[in-house]
Amino acid sequence: MIHKKYMRTMWGGLIFALVSSIVVGIFVLIHWQWLDFVESVVMWNIYITVGSIGGGGILVAIIGYVFAKLTRPHDQGLAELDYEKIKEVIPQFDVWFFKRVMLFNTRGAYIGRSTMEITGVSTFLVSLLSNINFLTPLNYHFHDHTGEHIVTFKRRGWRSAVVDIWDATGRQIGHVEFDELKVLLRFRGYAFVGSGETLEKFRVKSELLFDETDGSGLLDLSSFRNDVKYHYIFRDFQVRVVKFGYPLSEDKGKVALALLLMLNYLSWK
Repeated sequence: MIHKKYMRTMWGGLIFALVSSIVVGIFVLIHWQWLDFVESVVMWNIYITVGSIGGGGILVAIIGYVFAKLTRPHDQGLAELDYEKIKEVIPQFDVWFFKRVMLFNTRGAYIGRSTMEITGVSTFLVSLLSNINFLTPLNYHFHDHTGEHIVTFKRRGWRSAVVDIWDATGRQIGHVEFDELKVLLRFRGYAFVGSGETLEKFRVKSELLFDETDGSGLLDLSSFRNDVKYHYIFRDFQVRVVKFGYPLSEDKGKVALALLLMLNYLSWK
């Protein structure tokens, strides 16, 4: 599955280059027909700028194609979300209009993907804010590779620093509270599992830029646990490995799953 991500990178770069070429063509036509009084130096600066952007798109397309070729032989296929056996996962950003997070096991087999619920033009526009690491008040769903719904989380509102978490049946299983003033550089907050007398609280804190995160036993996220084999699988210099403290069959595990996805949506990587 990881090679498909790079194929999407290739097509995105080609589309970007094509759009840039069309923009240059329109500028040339307008200049020759109606704006011939504009200094040529000004127009050439516009051509060079837009052309450079298009050239960047071609470069991205080439890199995407090469990485797709390199990662295809290491594709380990699909992995079942075996709640008793999966202890570690590797999150990877997908290539799309808005942020999507893919999860793999440590062998590189694809487990599932998290995405936002888009119901129309307005929610699509809101979803674009995820590209600047903003946690939007939309539903974030995680589905395994078969399409089975595992967990959902959602920020309570634009000004809220609380994220509610539900299982596939719609039962609330926990929530996360975080310090919004610090979240641009690091994460400080608490994850709560259950409610009432059964409520459990876990302190969650990360180092600068989310490189290392300590979930007080709920999860442990490390950007430096980089085995060489991960580089060949993902072609990424910094591979984040998340270790769970509980099996994912428990509510704690599902809250941990939502928390790790949330951390990836907020991080700058």
